[in-house]
Amino acid sequence: MKIDFKDFFKKFTLIDIIIIICVMLAVVVAFTQIYGEDDNQVQSVSFDSSSLGKFVEKYLSFYNNGYITKSKIIGYNSSNMEKIEVEGTVIWVDDNKANVKVLLDVNGSSILAGLATDLKEADIYIEQISLESDGYKYQNLTDVVVEPVEINSLSDLVYNFSDNLNATLTATISTDTYKSILSQRLNNEMYLKFNKPSITSKDTANTLFFIKADKNEILMANNIFGSLYGQTDSIKIRIYNCSDEDLNIIKETFVVKNIRKIT
Repeated sequence: MKIDFKDFFKKFTLIDIIIIICVMLAVVVAFTQIYGEDDNQVQSVSFDSSSLGKFVEKYLSFYNNGYITKSKIIGYNSSNMEKIEVEGTVIWVDDNKANVKVLLDVNGSSILAGLATDLKEADIYIEQISLESDGYKYQNLTDVVVEPVEINSLSDLVYNFSDNLNATLTATISTDTYKSILSQRLNNEMYLKFNKPSITSKDTANTLFFIKADKNEILMANNIFGSLYGQTDSIKIRIYNCSDEDLNIIKETFVVKNIRKIT
């Protein structure tokens, strides 16, 4: 049967047509809000001391997509064991799910949190912790993965970095010139100067781990170890507020495998 569309549409009044258009617009708007604006939705998740491994997984999902992440910690002041609650921006998290370490910026002060059984250097012992993202991301954020390199000192990794290049490195370095006494000195200095172990041996002989370490932290470690022959694995470099000049510096220093522009 052939449909006469002219007769079909004649059955609709102007009001009917307006209603149909409004319904269609409402569907389009709803679809856009559900599928097009997920980045702007507030996401909040809480964890207790028994589920901190999942905290790391959730944080990394925020981190890998460039979200600015907030956190509220309920726990105990390590100095006097009084109950305390703090809120701030997450600026560093150890990737080790078995020994969680979280560094917050709380009104301009860095506060290190962890479990009392795992982290005696902590400012706060965690009882409960939350992660929250309101959808905002760091601007001009870029991740670069580069080929493994041989080094004669840790400073070889950042010698070409300008003072304006805001970057962190994540890598593993194996070396046959490692000294455990220097590793302990490094650990002490990392907590004293930066309140986080972003360069550590993790009790593994002849191996150093860079966990989102910046230029200043790497140069401090270089001052401790001095000459150190080593071989890295692939290095992940995160660049904040990345410019073309920053990328050129990385390309001049390393062999680039992949560039991912996050924002």
